[in-house]
Amino acid sequence: MSRDVATFADEWVQAWNAHDLDRILAHYHPDASVRSPLAAVRRPESGGVVVGHAALRAYWGPALEAGSQVRFELERALATVDGCTILYRNQRGQLVAETVVWDADGLVTDAVVSYDEEPAASPRSRYLVVERFVQGPGPVYERLATHGRMLPDGLERLDSWIAADGDGEGGGAQLCYQLMETDDPALFDGWTARWADLVSFEIHPVVDSATAAARAGQDPGGSNR
Repeated sequence: MSRDVATFADEWVQAWNAHDLDRILAHYHPDASVRSPLAAVRRPESGGVVVGHAALRAYWGPALEAGSQVRFELERALATVDGCTILYRNQRGQLVAETVVWDADGLVTDAVVSYDEEPAASPRSRYLVVERFVQGPGPVYERLATHGRMLPDGLERLDSWIAADGDGEGGGAQLCYQLMETDDPALFDGWTARWADLVSFEIHPVVDSATAAARAGQDPGGSNR
């Protein structure tokens, strides 16, 4: 089947950016094979080859859950015989080439994914996160016990403190202060969305006292703060 390469690539990228797994899989034959070095890392038992809708759903699904940061920016679409190569950048700015071959019905039967080197990481910054438990601490600790902190990869909690003078439910505190670190502040969006019904957030970038003093032209050694 002859397909318009630009249209296919645009629809494919839009499906990924919508985080719609069914819409993504609609481009693939039920027995499609996808070869990817990332699959070899995330699913070592696959040897880097994922075959069929069920396996692809299990492989791609976790990356597209609520709060996902996955986003592709289409660079070019190159035609080949019964297929195309889609050049795009992922959410880390990394260049990716995905070559797909389709059957007579226009469904992808085989795909090979290639990755350029990742761009140099941005310096990690620290943030003070002020959390207010809008329904009291009880529901927060219940979710924490069931689901954990639900932090995305790349967002790290360094330490946390609970206000000792709170007046929360059952005498518990309503305020929590967390020190966190990341090189991608956009990761806060997905994480806070997972807690938004129970917690309100203030997020402040912070530096240590020595760095602040140096920026102010003061002697860091003279600061006791």
